[in-house]
Amino acid sequence: MSSKQADWQMPTGVSQGVWDYTQANHIATDYDDYFSGHQLLELDLQIARQFIGLKRTIIDLGCGTGRALVPLVGDGRHGIGVDLSESMLNVLRGKIVKDRLPIECIKANLVDLSCLADESVDDAICLFSTLGMIEGSHCRQQFLRHVYRLLRPGGCLVVHAHNLWFNLWDPHGPKWLVKNLIFSRGGGNRGRGDRLYDYRGIRNFLLHSFTRSELANLLTSSGFRLEHWTAVGSAGDGHLKYPRCLPSLRARGWVVVARRATD
Repeated sequence: MSSKQADWQMPTGVSQGVWDYTQANHIATDYDDYFSGHQLLELDLQIARQFIGLKRTIIDLGCGTGRALVPLVGDGRHGIGVDLSESMLNVLRGKIVKDRLPIECIKANLVDLSCLADESVDDAICLFSTLGMIEGSHCRQQFLRHVYRLLRPGGCLVVHAHNLWFNLWDPHGPKWLVKNLIFSRGGGNRGRGDRLYDYRGIRNFLLHSFTRSELANLLTSSGFRLEHWTAVGSAGDGHLKYPRCLPSLRARGWVVVARRATD
C-alpha cells in the first residue's frame, strides 16, 4: 500500500504518482509476468550487447526486477542495480541468490547518486523510459551528469525515451498535446511533454516524452557524445519500419547510445 506524501516530503525529481508506483508491492510481484514477451526488451538487449563488451561492470539505473540486467550479467558481466523500489530490488535479490549472479543492489533516487564514486563503472543502461519518469528538466539533467561522472572514460550509456510527437497517433493524444503545449508555454505546473495518467492501478503516474532535439541536447549538455540512434516502432516492439520516413513524428521512441569521451 502506497502512502500519500506532501510535495515537500517527496524525493527530488519524484512525482507522487511515480512514488506510489515504486512503493506498490503488486507492481513488483507481477512485473515480470506483465512484461513477459515484450519485444522492446529484446531490442534493448540487442543494442546493449552490441555496444557493451563482456567482463565489464554495468550499472542499470532504474533496474526494477532486473529484466535487462540479469541477462546482461548472465552473458559474463558484473552488475549494479539501482532502484527506488525496495519491492523491485527484493525480486532482483531473489534472482541473484537463485542463479548466483554477481550483482550488487542499491536503493537510491536516480537524481542523487552521490553514494557512488566517480569513474566506478564501465557502462550504464537506463531503459523502459525510466529517464522520462524523472520530474523536471533540471532533475533529468542532474541525473545524466551523475551518470557521466560514474562512467569511466570511453564508457557508454544506453538510454530509452518516448517521443513527444508520437502522441499525434494516439486516440486521445492530439487533444492532450495541444493543451500541453499551450499550458506549458503559459507557465503551468507541468512542462512540455509531461503527461499524467492512470497506470496499473496507480493514479497520476507521470511520464515525460521528449522531442529528438530535446533528448539530444540533454545528453550532449551533460557531456556525452551521441553515437547511435535506434527509432522504436509504433507498437513499441522493435525497429521502426521505413526509419528514414519522418522518424521524428512516427517513432514511438528511441534507444540512444551516448558515450563519455576517452580523456
